[in-house]
Amino acid sequence: MRYKDSFMASFDRAVRLHFTRAHAMMETIGLYPGQQILMFVLDEDANGLSQREIANRMAVKPATIAVMIQRMEKSGFVVRSIDEKDKRITRISLTDLGKQTVSYLTKLRSQIREECLEGFSEEEAAQFQNFLDRMSKNLKNRTNNSKQPRSHSSKGGVSCHN
Repeated sequence: MRYKDSFMASFDRAVRLHFTRAHAMMETIGLYPGQQILMFVLDEDANGLSQREIANRMAVKPATIAVMIQRMEKSGFVVRSIDEKDKRITRISLTDLGKQTVSYLTKLRSQIREECLEGFSEEEAAQFQNFLDRMSKNLKNRTNNSKQPRSHSSKGGVSCHN
């Protein structure tokens, strides 16, 4: 089977197109890729979160979050404050502009979802979500079990390329 006809090609194409569409929509309100996820994470905790807590919830390194927070602080989406109970901890929380933006982002995400699932029945959409959740679980298990990619074996094995 040629790559362009494979499962991975279709998956790669869909992910790339989704990213491009979502990025174009986020750009209209001054957000960079990944920042909308950070905003949703912060929206779930009214007391704010430390940089480490944010990184853990987003499954990224704290250094990655640092740059995002700096940009978002300059844009007025987030604010830093010292934790009242532990002065060593800096908490990041949404500003009023950030909260308004989360509300708008929720609408944009619904629009993207509708665009992605146009022509799908509700049952198909639910089934597709189930498939994605299962794929995520499979990959998370692999990632947690080994930081090294599996080596190619000439003795068979399972291929994800179809």
